Amino acid sequence: MTINDGVDFKNICFALDQSFYVVTCDEGMKFIDVNEKFKSITGYSRDELIDSSYNILHSGSYFDHFNKEIESIIFKGINWQGEICLKSKTGFLFWVEMSIVPIFNENSKKYIWIGNDITERKATEQFLADSQIFSKILMQEAPVGLFLANAFGSCTYVNDKWLSFCGLKNRHIMGDGWKKTIHPDDYSQVLTEWSAFIEKEKPFHCKYRYKHIDGRDIWVLANAVCLKNSLGNVSGILRTEQDLTEYVANEQIIANQNLIIASAARLVALGEMAGGIAHEINNPLAVIAVSIRAIRKMVAKGLVATEEFQDILGEVDSTVVRISKIVTGLRNVSRDASGEDFISCRIEDCLNDVLSLCSEKFKSHEVDLTVDIKEELKSASIDLMRVQFSQVLLNLLTNAFDATEKRELKWVKVLVEESDHDISFKVTDSGDGIKKEYQDKIFQPFFTTKEIGKGTGLGLSLSNTIISKHMGKFYLDKESEHTCFVISIPKKHTQIGS
Repeated sequence: MTINDGVDFKNICFALDQSFYVVTCDEGMKFIDVNEKFKSITGYSRDELIDSSYNILHSGSYFDHFNKEIESIIFKGINWQGEICLKSKTGFLFWVEMSIVPIFNENSKKYIWIGNDITERKATEQFLADSQIFSKILMQEAPVGLFLANAFGSCTYVNDKWLSFCGLKNRHIMGDGWKKTIHPDDYSQVLTEWSAFIEKEKPFHCKYRYKHIDGRDIWVLANAVCLKNSLGNVSGILRTEQDLTEYVANEQIIANQNLIIASAARLVALGEMAGGIAHEINNPLAVIAVSIRAIRKMVAKGLVATEEFQDILGEVDSTVVRISKIVTGLRNVSRDASGEDFISCRIEDCLNDVLSLCSEKFKSHEVDLTVDIKEELKSASIDLMRVQFSQVLLNLLTNAFDATEKRELKWVKVLVEESDHDISFKVTDSGDGIKKEYQDKIFQPFFTTKEIGKGTGLGLSLSNTIISKHMGKFYLDKESEHTCFVISIPKKHTQIGS
């Protein structure tokens, strides 16, 4: 477009004045003309600016580079474009994107400055730069491990906390190098879940171990989220990893302490049953003693071949079996259960482990103890940690005994039932049930409704933990007329994830 096309040149100048800073300088870089927009931003009047050097707007270090550019480029008649930081009369710093055009003729040298205000843009750029620095500091100093990856799951950044999990240098982790630090036993699980997260965006919430170079196992709980751009496409992945090593160690300590407490509670229960156990054994021993005296007399009289003699031998034999069952039950219930594995057991054998220890105590205190189980169910098998299950059943029978011992109507019933996949054991006593205000507290550790010195308050809490290990349910039947606790356990034990 040219002026000859009919465009008013004055209108062009007016438009420039309205939109840009327009300044004219002489060959010494003194202002000889300024527009209103430039005066407004600098805060100087026209009289203050005219014949003043451009250095009146000197802003410090930002301006030094511009001075060098003037000497090396502009004074040589070369157009210059760039960003300048200027200082107003009040000291306010503002940024200008400036073009300086030298206009040389035979009589003079002039320089036309045309620029627009970019102060807000520079502030935004600085804010973003500061934010990036701040974000890097936050990521580096974060109390959790931070892991950044591209959209394909290859590592692009980890902070120092993450590096402490494995003890390696940053360069060994980048790309797929981080995978080598996963504990061999967890490797397959982690990579399977990681791949499912990347390919299908399935949740990644995983607890696993890293193998530190010093041999330690470092437990972490990891969560991952996808980082998406404005188009909704995945541009990266952020994974946070919390160090659980101390927590897992404390869990193990607590588990070991629980086993110790469980053993103590078990021994308390056995101590309470001791009188009954002694009576259980003394009675058959007396039978054996009487039988032996009878045998001696019959031998002396030569009556060995008689039917009566065989009957006495049979009674001795059955009595020995009875004592053996009592001893077996005592051994099964009282031995250390730490590290116990699941085994397949006959339901009748599991019941006998406990009943052989407490039936005499119930009998001597005139508490009617009955077991209701179908004949075909007695020989059925169930996968149990036999010792721990026996401890639960013993605890329930001990509680039932304590609840009924002083009642006028004294009875305890054990009902065993079968469903498609589970076996349930219901222990009901003639008590009036647990008070409503106690029902939600009875499974809490150290809570007891017994009189002081009668119980530890740990029995139901530990029993609940044991049944949870069996993937079963342990609860109070709140609909029952009497106090009724229910244990429901799968017939076959299946490990989680198998």
